[in-house]
Amino acid sequence: KGSEVGAHILSGAVIDPIGLDGLLPEWRTDPDRPLKTEVTADEFMYLGHAGGVRLPNVFMPKLMNNHGNFVGSLGNLARYLGRKAEELGVEIYPGFPASEVLVEDGRVVGVATGDMGVSRNGEPNA
Repeated sequence: KGSEVGAHILSGAVIDPIGLDGLLPEWRTDPDRPLKTEVTADEFMYLGHAGGVRLPNVFMPKLMNNHGNFVGSLGNLARYLGRKAEELGVEIYPGFPASEVLVEDGRVVGVATGDMGVSRNGEPNA
């Protein structure tokens, strides 16, 4: 129940863009895109008390090859995806906890929010 979309995501990350490419093929040309820093080199170091020694990339698992990935903020990515969803007509209500998924005929039709706002007695809910 963050105050805005992405408020609950504080981490930076190396992100594989394959999901974005499939979901929003034009994202790379969008001037407001959240991921702008593409990985151009991988370096692995063994760090010790006296400094570090570079390890050859050939010994690293394929999973450690980040070429073609992007470095960025997951919070900014979530905010960007939230804006894109709203442009498609999705209603997003940050700041409200979801208490129940509403399903009709096997389809999700909404989400019930928790007890926020004002109580029946006119007192603010916590």
